[in-house]
Order: sequence, then structure tokens, then C-alpha cells
Amino acid sequence: MSVIDIVHTGDMHGRLSYPKAMKLRELRKNSDLLLDSGDAAACGNVFFHPFGERIHSLMNRAGYDAACIGNREYHILRAGMKCTLRRARFPFVSANFCWSGGRLFEEYEHFIIKETEIFVFGLSNVNVSADMKIARYAAQYQTDPVERAEKIVLEFEQTPAIKNQRMIIALTHLGLEKDKETAARLEGRIDIVLGGHSHDSCYGTVKGTHIVHSGCRCGFATRLSYDTETKKITSLERIAL
Repeated sequence: MSVIDIVHTGDMHGRLSYPKAMKLRELRKNSDLLLDSGDAAACGNVFFHPFGERIHSLMNRAGYDAACIGNREYHILRAGMKCTLRRARFPFVSANFCWSGGRLFEEYEHFIIKETEIFVFGLSNVNVSADMKIARYAAQYQTDPVERAEKIVLEFEQTPAIKNQRMIIALTHLGLEKDKETAARLEGRIDIVLGGHSHDSCYGTVKGTHIVHSGCRCGFATRLSYDTETKKITSLERIAL
């Protein structure tokens, strides 16, 4: 049996201060993973900061292990997106991106923690899809996240196991209703969905998948413990930042 301890945030929108980053750093020291569900950046989809986002420097200090790409991190231009992400020293993930000029980040991260093999993959909301006219100018656009979730989870399931225990985490920026749809479609094949975009603060289960949202604007983080044998969350608390 392994119990994996996770700290989660989402939709920080540039509100992470140094004291809050240090509090997250302390939480990370006593946990196995620190994850974010996107929209940490303060910029939007039109403008971007050429020298990157200050919040990503603070997230480096906090010790984030991975973050999903949200709509605040997205830009149709490769240069815009590259500038937005340039300060981050932690990996971004999203599995439903199509590229015209090479990847700027990976679809998932692979961890081995406490004898458990953990896949953390990202899913982003669709800002630009292939059927939009603007897609011809976009260096990167998104495909349907639910369909991509089905395919990438199958890829994980077909990958030879390294450890006896395996865990799949979807780190999403889709909104609560889309997370529920994803969990229902996959019928328990995803262990935990850590979500954002809709600014909810909630916990529930759908078809055996745990869904956690942690609010917005750095009000709270969620700390949870997950038992990989029973597939249950044994503790969950909201921590004020």
C-alpha cells in the first residue's frame, strides 16, 4: 500500500505573493507532489509579457512539480506562448494540443513515488480548434479534451508497468462540468481529476474518479492523501494561503 500526498492549486491569475509561495513550499516539503491546474499567469490571450510571468518565478520557489496549460497561458503565436512560459523551471503539461512548429511542453509527466508509478497528464480548454478560421494563423491549437483523454489513458494502460501500483492523474483546465463528463466517459480509469477554469472549490466522485477543484486567486490550496490500494482519498483539507 502507498499513500500519495498531493497539494493542488488552480486559477491563481497572478495573485501568488512571496509569503503564499513560501507557505506552499512548506506544504510541498511534507507532500509528494505540488500541482497546478492552469491560469496561474496574469496575461491574457492577446497580449503577453516578453520577459515572462513573475508568478512562475514564485512557483519555482514553491517547488511545483507540474502545471496544466490554461487559457491564460495560451497564445496562438509560438513566440507569445514561449515568452509567457519562459520563467518556469517546472514542466507544463497538456495532451490535447496540435503543433505546427514543435512542442513547447509535453503531454504528461511520469513520476515514481513510494513504489507507485504516477502519470500526470494535462487537458486544456479549447481556445482555438481546427475548424476555426483563426486556426490557419495559430502555431498551436487544441483538440477535443475528452476524446484525447480516452486515447492517452489507453496509452498508459498499454505501457508495461514498472511498479505494482499505478496511478493516473488528470490535471485539467476544463471547468467542473467538462471534468465530470471526462470522468463519466472514462468510467474510473482515471484515479483523480485535479481541475480548474470554472473557479469552483469542491470535491466529489463520478464513476469512481475523484474530482477536486481548489478555488481561485490564491485563496486556498487543497491537500489530499490518496490510498493507491483502496483507491480512496483518505484525507482532504482546504488550507488558506
